[in-house]
This record gives sequence, structure tokens and C-alpha cells, in this order.
Amino acid sequence: PALLRDQGGPVKKDLASLSLDELIEQGIVFAGSAPTVAGQIERFYNHVGGFGNLLLMGQAGHMDHEETVRGLRRFAEDVVPVLDRVTDGVRV
Repeated sequence: PALLRDQGGPVKKDLASLSLDELIEQGIVFAGSAPTVAGQIERFYNHVGGFGNLLLMGQAGHMDHEETVRGLRRFAEDVVPVLDRVTDGVRV
């Protein structure tokens, strides 16, 4: 179980029981368009006081090689530049 935020404070929940929307709301998953993902990461970055490294899982489920490469390239080209202003320059 993970300790997550709730209306009344921290609550223990099994991550597998949460919907994708709940995982995104809790800052556990970043997903959506490039501007949406950049905003999610920026909020997370500010919430935790910054970070030295961001681990990206760019392949899941039944994604094939081309889909994975396309998603990673989009992250590098469309999300990272937006984050540069927040993080003082992300290294990819």
C-alpha cells in the first residue's frame, strides 16, 4: 500500500485499486498531451522541492517499438524544453 493524499489527510491505498485519473491526480503517473505532462511534472517538482533525477518509463503494456520511440522522442522534443524553465535545464 502507498500513502496517498485524500480530502482528510493521508490514506493508505493499494495502487492497483486506483483508476488512471486517480493515479494522475495523486502525481504518481504523468500522462496526456505534452503541455499537460509538462504541467504535471512541474507541479510534482514544486511539491517535492525539486529533484535531481526523473526516471521515465516510456514503454508499457502492448506498446510496440515504434510507439515507444515516438513517445520518448515526443517527451524529449516537446516536454523537456518546457521543463527547462522550471528545473534550470534538464539533461536528456
